[in-house]
Amino acid sequence: MKVTPHVATYSMFNSVRNATASMQIDLVRLQQEVVTGKLADSGLVLGARSENLASFKSDIAQLKRIIDTNGVTASRLDMTQTALRQLNAISDDLVNTLGLSLGDEAQKNVVLTESQNAIEQITSLLNTQVNGVHIFGGVNTASAPMAAHTGGAGEAAFDTAFAGHFGFAKTDAAAAGITAAQMTDFLENVLEPQFMGAGWTTDYSSATDETINARIGIDTVASASVSANEDGFRKLMLGAVVAKELYAAPLSQEARDTAALFAMSSAKTGGTGITGLESSVGLMENRIDRQNKTMTSQMDVLTRLSDNLEGVDQYEASTALTNLLTQIEASYATTARIQQMSIMRYL
Repeated sequence: MKVTPHVATYSMFNSVRNATASMQIDLVRLQQEVVTGKLADSGLVLGARSENLASFKSDIAQLKRIIDTNGVTASRLDMTQTALRQLNAISDDLVNTLGLSLGDEAQKNVVLTESQNAIEQITSLLNTQVNGVHIFGGVNTASAPMAAHTGGAGEAAFDTAFAGHFGFAKTDAAAAGITAAQMTDFLENVLEPQFMGAGWTTDYSSATDETINARIGIDTVASASVSANEDGFRKLMLGAVVAKELYAAPLSQEARDTAALFAMSSAKTGGTGITGLESSVGLMENRIDRQNKTMTSQMDVLTRLSDNLEGVDQYEASTALTNLLTQIEASYATTARIQQMSIMRYL
């Protein structure tokens, strides 16, 4: 069989071209490994051990998701703490103002202003939201949990309870005849049960008693919110409402002082309860912090294990890349010379 120079030249060119294409694939791989410090194709290199690598990466991703979620939860708890501190300050101010008013008719308007402001502030703080989430709503986070007292169901319920118990409206001149004992009976046996029982959720709060649970660790789920239905909030609001509504009524000094003492006791008890909630939230924050530290340590270990499997020596990869580039340049030069070969040049 006769072999022409044309066929021999083509065979040489095709062989060099194939070698160059293979080197270009290696070039892409080495460039990626030099930049990332990791195997470009871990599955090809590791074989069966690639399952271990996939497991490590999956665990790392899960831990990172929980840590990120904990950041959101921690932000809400921080805002909760801020609101609780402000609610406690409201309790202190109300107790002090009421104490100064005992036996002093001239302090009546001061108490009315203070108690009205307290009601509005309590409502506003319990309606606090973080990124659209109402943090005191229990699991009902989509809407504000607290309704306004003035002009709302709470004020109407107070008026109904007062009239039902005494037989006349709180603004009636007959209110001046209410004795201290009668006032105590109304406050302790009618109004307080209303606030501490179903009346709270009927007239004021749409929050749920159930609070939000959050996964703060791989195997740890914990309560991560506070409900507006907590007793401390009810007691504080009760104290403010008693002061606001009864200091506006034409009561005797004796009956008014009885109402003031009851309001002071309620507000103070509410403040104590809120202090307890601050401690509980602080414990939640500490648990999240400890879980984050544990998960960060776990991520560090898993990352090292992952790097041991898929990590490459970037210096060696860089040296190999340089050598490969030299080979590719030589291959291109050879290809160019082959393309110039022709039998006619030797005739």
